[in-house]
Amino acid sequence: MAHHSEFPSSDIYTVPFYVFNRFPADIGLAIMTHCSPHDLVQLQMTSRSLYAFLGTHKHLWAAAQANVGLPPVPIVEAGGNRSAAACAVFIFTGGACTWCSKFTPAQPFSFVFRFRACSPSCLKLLLSDVSLYVDKSKTYEDFSWGRWLPRSKLHSPFNVYSKRDIKYADRERQQAINIDNHSSRRDPLGIPHRTVAQLNEMCLKRARSRDALTEHALRLVSWQTEYFKLKATVSRANYDFIKLMSAVEGKKAQGILRTPKGTALFQAFNRDLTKLTFTVWLENRALMFAQLGCMLDGVFPVGAVGRPNDKLRCSYCPRLIKVKGMADHVVDKHPDHDPDTIPFIQKRDEKHCPECPSSKRLYTKRGLKDHKLNKHSTILLSKE
Repeated sequence: MAHHSEFPSSDIYTVPFYVFNRFPADIGLAIMTHCSPHDLVQLQMTSRSLYAFLGTHKHLWAAAQANVGLPPVPIVEAGGNRSAAACAVFIFTGGACTWCSKFTPAQPFSFVFRFRACSPSCLKLLLSDVSLYVDKSKTYEDFSWGRWLPRSKLHSPFNVYSKRDIKYADRERQQAINIDNHSSRRDPLGIPHRTVAQLNEMCLKRARSRDALTEHALRLVSWQTEYFKLKATVSRANYDFIKLMSAVEGKKAQGILRTPKGTALFQAFNRDLTKLTFTVWLENRALMFAQLGCMLDGVFPVGAVGRPNDKLRCSYCPRLIKVKGMADHVVDKHPDHDPDTIPFIQKRDEKHCPECPSSKRLYTKRGLKDHKLNKHSTILLSKE
């Protein structure tokens, strides 16, 4: 991994990013060479001038990648957004679970298939034959439209493909055929408008790019292994730093780390493999202490999530109620309010029935649908 500055660019988390617009270009360049890929992505989104500035200074992206040891993105013929910024977003900003579509901050676990999982159960399904196809008959090596498909051996003598990729390729080919046949039907996935000839040309470009993209994916796997090791080391050092500074201030480290600001700093510096400094602590201590004071009084600031035994002040009355009992309290004392949308309480997969305001029973999505059908079918019909 590359050398990291003692005073990381992550200090800019304490001020709005737009202050960079007021810096002379050479000062901005000097600062940005210490940025992480995630920092540059955030900077790029703040203004058109910074977007253009980063677009004309490609070496800044190379420096950011080097700061976290990230291998450079290959230049290939294949279409799609394969920029350094897109790579940083894909790796560092989280995304939808490939199986269930829930957002997860986790990094992808398969760079060849671009798989990301939010839980062990989703990971298991994505690694099973439900999501993967073992091509024993070499079907996708014999057709030009399939030779570009990403593939992996995965401890098998045969090529393994993502069924999602195969499905996309089939639908893409079918849409091209429809276009050649002058059909007005368009695929709801928003697949680019191409004729069969145009698609064949694109597939050839993808096939020629596949080896480079596969090699990059394998390099990312090696990078990720080393990155997680270094991140664990930096995380321990940052925790020890927060523990020390909290003790000096007469505060509990766990309380500081539960504040939105403390959480954001800890996660950001760990992500960028950068150690927290005394300067950063001084810049942010007042806000962290203010947020901690509110939380101890049962009023959680935006971004904080209560734990089951935390006592929170009810949003509709002055009472302090444990998080695990807040929904029941709202049902009992505030029936005009939705117990499933209580601020600062983690959202659950189960919901209350809105047609049963006095009921504390929770339902899954399917269970709620069946309950409404069995118990409130007349209400549903009247609404229709």
